[in-house]
Amino acid sequence: MGGKIYTVKPTTAFSNQSISLPKGREQAEKGDLKESLVDYLERGLLLGLLVLFLVLSVFLARKVYQYFLYHAEKRRLAEENRVLTSEISRLTSKEALEEKAKKLGLRPPKPQEIIRLP
Repeated sequence: MGGKIYTVKPTTAFSNQSISLPKGREQAEKGDLKESLVDYLERGLLLGLLVLFLVLSVFLARKVYQYFLYHAEKRRLAEENRVLTSEISRLTSKEALEEKAKKLGLRPPKPQEIIRLP
């Protein structure tokens, strides 16, 4: 290559001299440059919108999943609350307390064992 400087242009092959374009062609290339910039900008915006849509879709899917988890947990807790409430009612009923008292050897007091205070 012996000391020569080679330049690369998108529309030309390697050369050792600069190629001047006719004025009409320079304006056409400037127009092509503007069109390509607009095209890249449009593609960039489209890509940005696509990424935004993807992020929002993932966010929405996560929130829906959390909603269904919370809803299922709420149903489970409501059922557990219902079961525990019925168990409390059963355990504190008069019949259950009398049965437990008999097992412990307790009995109702006799009339002479009751002291009434004035």
